[in-house]
Amino acid sequence: MCEIDKAEFEAMVRRQEASEQALKEVREDIRQIRADTSGIVDFFDSATGAFKVLNWIGKAAKPLGYIAATVAAVAGAWASVKGGIK
Repeated sequence: MCEIDKAEFEAMVRRQEASEQALKEVREDIRQIRADTSGIVDFFDSATGAFKVLNWIGKAAKPLGYIAATVAAVAGAWASVKGGIK
C-alpha cells in the first residue's frame, strides 16, 4: 500500500479545505450575480413579449393598410365621378 507521512496528509487536508473555501466563495459569487442580473433577465423576457405583440400588430396593419388604400381609391374615384374631371 501507499504510505504517506503526517506532513503530506496535513498538506492534503489544507488543500482540501482551501478548495472547499474557494467553492463556497464561487457559490456566493454566483448567487450575487444571479441577484444582480435578475432584473436584466426580466427585462429581456418582457421585451420578447412586447416584440410578439408588435409582430401581431404589424400582421394586422398590413391588411388594414390594403383596406384603407382601397377605400381611398374608391373615394377618389367617386369624387372624380361626382365632380367631374377638370
